Amino acid sequence: MRRKYYLLLQCAFMTLSIILSGGSLAEEEVWRSGVVEFPPPVPAVVEGTGNRGVGSNVNVTQNSSPQNETSIAADPANPFNLVAGTNDYRYGDADAGFAYSLDGGATWVSDTLAGIHPTHGKFDGQGDPAIAPYRNGVFYYAFIDFSRTTDENRLAVARSTDGGVTWPLLGVVMDHTGSGSHDFEDKEYIAVDNTGGTYDGNVYVSWTRFPVFGDTRILFSRSTDGGISYSTPIQISDSAGGYQGSVPVVGPGGEMYVAWYHSDKIEIDKSTDGGLNWGNDVLIANISKIPSPLPGASFRVNSFPTIAVDQSTGPYTGHIYVAWADSQGVGTGPDILFSRSMDGGSTWSTPIRVSDDTNQSYQWFPWMSVGPDGNIDIVFYDRRDVPGSIRFHTYFTQSTDGGFSFSGNVRITDEISVATNDGFSGGFIGDYNGICSTTSATLPFWTDLRDSNGNAEGYTTAVSDEPLPDIRANGSDGPVTINKGENLIIDVALDPADQVGTSVDWWLLVNSPFGWYYYKFSNSTWLPGFMVTHQGPLFALNPNEVLNRSNLPRGSYIFHFGVDLIMDGTPDLDQSYFDSVIVDII
Repeated sequence: MRRKYYLLLQCAFMTLSIILSGGSLAEEEVWRSGVVEFPPPVPAVVEGTGNRGVGSNVNVTQNSSPQNETSIAADPANPFNLVAGTNDYRYGDADAGFAYSLDGGATWVSDTLAGIHPTHGKFDGQGDPAIAPYRNGVFYYAFIDFSRTTDENRLAVARSTDGGVTWPLLGVVMDHTGSGSHDFEDKEYIAVDNTGGTYDGNVYVSWTRFPVFGDTRILFSRSTDGGISYSTPIQISDSAGGYQGSVPVVGPGGEMYVAWYHSDKIEIDKSTDGGLNWGNDVLIANISKIPSPLPGASFRVNSFPTIAVDQSTGPYTGHIYVAWADSQGVGTGPDILFSRSMDGGSTWSTPIRVSDDTNQSYQWFPWMSVGPDGNIDIVFYDRRDVPGSIRFHTYFTQSTDGGFSFSGNVRITDEISVATNDGFSGGFIGDYNGICSTTSATLPFWTDLRDSNGNAEGYTTAVSDEPLPDIRANGSDGPVTINKGENLIIDVALDPADQVGTSVDWWLLVNSPFGWYYYKFSNSTWLPGFMVTHQGPLFALNPNEVLNRSNLPRGSYIFHFGVDLIMDGTPDLDQSYFDSVIVDII
């Protein structure tokens, strides 16, 4: 249930119970929208929404300085405890920014690691944030720490045991300090084994080394003592040159996989003994990397892979999934492509399209997670709405059949991003996105560049299987204040998610200065009383105007729109999904 104005709604339902027990109310017409009729009560589909509902966009970082390059994770034992990481410039140079939520992503607290633990920032800047959960409030945060004036740098991992509130422990994987020439450790990512098996609790880090002499290669290190110390790094790529963007993941049996980009190829390696020994690199696909920067833009992009493994108990457990941005797609132009392995990474399927645009626009920075239900969730940036420009939205798609097919793409941002809001004259929006999937929702986490902020921020939203009603006043979630005589337009919409066809009670109510009124869907009329306004199956409701008036009296109005899943004409709070908006007329 959406919790905005929940107490107001609870009081409203208590009032409804009293009214219903006290007899009938006269059906005197008060307002008529005169604009639209409520659609007939039969199932319908909103184009491209699939079967997932998208909640309100939430600003996670809420800071006037830029934040970009996002990572997010949820505690497997507590889906309401979320931790996110960003490059964070609030104190000047880039720091390892973090944020935590204890209420499933509705509210967040943010800072930087060096901001609360100064020793975590040894050099000028930190970056490449990567978050991985263990369980019971334990999270790990990998990042690079580097000098702007010398080649000194280190790779470190902080640990939190209180759900991301504090990060007192810092384990150092590599440290290049002092005079002389140093290799540069870059683009690390992290995974933690929480399978309960032999290697449970192991922390794994992979990254790219830019050596003083020679070519790039992929290195790996692990911790077996809760992040206190890390093993001597080993090279796991079979050769050197053209390597970047590695990502480690853990399979349901504790097996380790690391995927990376290598000279127009996506490859993977595997360890079955907790990262001690590795096999030969396996080719997933030959690719056509996307141009960097994209045509018409200045920010850099890449075709690095994202990888996830099904750890559920469902039919696809152990299957491995990899996605990337490809310039040629499958012959249809630029796309996000996807491949799967059903045999532990030995063989890989022919890549398929994940993006479903029809105008050959570019998509980039895919990130992927697999939920406890085995569903595959992917988030990515997309220019389909304004092709060839510096403006873009964030999109989402899902597979419920092990990656054999994907749902229609869903736009999850409610305002378009503009690259020149990045704080770097349009030149840097980060290098990747984040996403995590819990038992209650999927939470993409992206760098958002909307005009209303004029700044790069980390944003998230809840994508869930629950119905998501939406009510807006003059196009806003509110609160809204207007002068008497000004026009007020109320619109409602509803995404039924996977509840299409379920018989429900529909409610559209307003608590006005002169009492309660409900909307009668059958004739687009507002009537006095607190009544269920429609009964019938759930269907996808595109934005519908239910009020358009300019002569309402002064006072405070609280509009409520939603459904409850028990069709009995009375409110059932435990089965209710509502949205509300406050309007003050002065």
